[in-house]
Amino acid sequence: MNTKPYSPEEARGIVGSLKQPAVFCNMACDWPALKWSVEYLSSVLEDKPLRFRIGKRQTAKAPQFETQCCYAEATLSEFLAWTQGQPDAAIGPFSTSPYSQCWAYADYKYIAMLFEEESAMFQVQCVTLWCAVYVQYISQPGFGA
Repeated sequence: MNTKPYSPEEARGIVGSLKQPAVFCNMACDWPALKWSVEYLSSVLEDKPLRFRIGKRQTAKAPQFETQCCYAEATLSEFLAWTQGQPDAAIGPFSTSPYSQCWAYADYKYIAMLFEEESAMFQVQCVTLWCAVYVQYISQPGFGA
């Protein structure tokens, strides 16, 4: 197991005195969120809807901006069903977006609202949570195809 080079208090003091960006290595190695799976988060969030941006899987020289995508309100369970090709996904919020032709992204900027009732669990681990969701998505066959 990695040892933290600074205590949280020391890191906070250093950050407060910085005049330029810095990277702190091994400071998140013991965060509980590192062990969270998308299935676990789905059970914690239950029926809370997330806003997913849905775009077309395509090779292009320009990015697909938000205005070129559609949006769907769905639970994390519905998102998982869609990425795993479960029959329920064919009638849910992703029904008009075939997984083989589309990608979906839930923006991390809304995470604080999602975890209002689980604030002790949330704390400062929001980035790790959405990394877990994103990694689940990109690990699916056909990503970027």
